[in-house]
Amino acid sequence: MHLDQKNRILLAEDNEFNQELVIDLLSEAGFSVTAANNGQEALQLLAQHAPDFFHIILMDLEMPVMDGYQATSTIRQQSIFHAIPIIALTAHEEPATKEACLASGMQDYLIKPFDPDELHACLQKWLNHTQREIAKKPNAATSGSYPQFQHIDTSMGLRSTANNHSLYLQLLQRFATAQRLNLKQIRSQHATQLDQNFQRLIHTLKGIGATIGASKIATLCTEIEIAADKIADPHDVVLPSLFTALAFELENTLDELDAFLLIAPNAQTAEAKPNPDCMSTSKQDTSQAQKTRDILNTLKKLLQENDSAAVNLFEQQQSLLASTLENQRYIALQNAIENYDFELASRLLDAA
Repeated sequence: MHLDQKNRILLAEDNEFNQELVIDLLSEAGFSVTAANNGQEALQLLAQHAPDFFHIILMDLEMPVMDGYQATSTIRQQSIFHAIPIIALTAHEEPATKEACLASGMQDYLIKPFDPDELHACLQKWLNHTQREIAKKPNAATSGSYPQFQHIDTSMGLRSTANNHSLYLQLLQRFATAQRLNLKQIRSQHATQLDQNFQRLIHTLKGIGATIGASKIATLCTEIEIAADKIADPHDVVLPSLFTALAFELENTLDELDAFLLIAPNAQTAEAKPNPDCMSTSKQDTSQAQKTRDILNTLKKLLQENDSAAVNLFEQQQSLLASTLENQRYIALQNAIENYDFELASRLLDAA
């Protein structure tokens, strides 16, 4: 069956990890997916197309610039978009969150990490049944082997990717890269009043951890969210102890992953290493320094042009940037970019 006009989905999701997962799953089912990094981008994409171009919207709740509630309310204020079903994507399971979603104008609610069959069933429920059925294509990447991890349940993680081993391996690689940097922030966190950036870090880690099968990480993140809502005493030791436990579990998980990814098939990094037989050490150093300068200049240009591609470039080059910039400046840059404060991010790079 060929893809027809009525299989276009708008995905509003700020986390690249989750974007990759959803896009891959839905592409396999025959959908065309357009991704927005926040609610404001989703509104812009809607405005750029005819009212019936997108036939369903998958809306994350917690995003920078404009969250899912605000975006949905704005969409519902425009009568031309009243017919588009909006499905919430969130790691929050509380009934109050579901009620808030429905009150803002959403039709349904999927809890991350969702089972691919639940995602397909939800889409089929809200799409017009005169359209073609969702095609569940067999996955080409259905083989793979994993060690007996102590901190990751690979069978659970594979269920999240519909047994797509290639996709699962990509998610493990992305987790290993991004969370090694977030581990620094978790280790240094001692406050009982969490700022918005750290709340988003914990909430995102909860969903990602559950998706790859790191259930203990997800559980600790949930406990931190619950404790942060209840604790008013600045001297309370509950949250600091939870941060310590989370840092310990995350570090062990990352160490386990690093050891696996060194020998995993197709686990090579995107950046090719220079051949020592063909290049002297000094030439390697010069080449690396030039590459670093080029990346910094490109990132600065994107920030100055207010181009959201700066977010993707930053995520792709996190390891290099973290090793190049001093820790405090790197963390400030990360927070600025994640909150789409490109002007501040540009100033931080100028001062580097």
